[in-house]
Amino acid sequence: FGPSHRTVAPTLVNLAIAYGALRQLERQRELLERALRINEREYGPDHRAVATTLVNLGSSYGRLGDIEKQRLVLERALKIKQREYGPEHAEVANALVILGTAYGDLGDTERHQEFLERALRIQERHYGPEHHQILPALGGLSMVHGRLGNFTRKRELLERMVPIMEREFGAEHCNVAVTLAELASAFGDMGDIERQQELLERSRLIEERGAFQRFYGSEGPGSAAPKDGGADASASGAERSGGRVAAAPAPEKRQEGDDRMILRQLASAALRCALAVAAVGPKLAGLGHCRLCS
Repeated sequence: FGPSHRTVAPTLVNLAIAYGALRQLERQRELLERALRINEREYGPDHRAVATTLVNLGSSYGRLGDIEKQRLVLERALKIKQREYGPEHAEVANALVILGTAYGDLGDTERHQEFLERALRIQERHYGPEHHQILPALGGLSMVHGRLGNFTRKRELLERMVPIMEREFGAEHCNVAVTLAELASAFGDMGDIERQQELLERSRLIEERGAFQRFYGSEGPGSAAPKDGGADASASGAERSGGRVAAAPAPEKRQEGDDRMILRQLASAALRCALAVAAVGPKLAGLGHCRLCS
């Protein structure tokens, strides 16, 4: 077909996703820009295929820190999607979530909130109030209200998210842990220290169990060597410990204040990371990654 045939563009996008998962962001951007040029030439500048590529490219610009460029391409994508699908379509809602986040990064909290609230109304009507597709809008709005000091509203939104996440990911998933930690910060801001500590402890236990399983595997110690080791690792461990395989160190006991500070710092970043991936759907699953889930 040649390097600029329309059938090449989807392959370029898929390859860009792979490079995004490998965190080779400049290469990802180059491939998406090439795919965009092909789609624009083949379909015209206002085709829905162009809009999809623009959303991908906007997310790539965001990861590279070029938020203004991200905003510009997402604004263009939104206009195309609204014309192609209508203003109340789910495709439009997804674009609103991502564009709203870009405005938030640019410091425009008012537009951030406006876009997310509009997206949430569309998604609730399209999917229902408990569907996983509404998680990005709920999480984004919770962060907006936190910045505005509306901690009661932030708490309400996060409390909606927890059961949805538990159902979709499982009660022991790291996404649940970071959402609980963010919810704990909301209770702390409201002065409910007892509830804050309870949620932080629950979040910490999920994270510790997750780290334990990543080290040993799902069946626990004694059943198999650690995932990263194998027989060679066990042998070297035996040599270092005088013929006995050294046990994995127990998790270090942290002070309550340390938990609160660490989890609060991680929660917003990890929650945003998970929500950013969810916002763009499976086509962009490789564009973001939560390291807490690694």
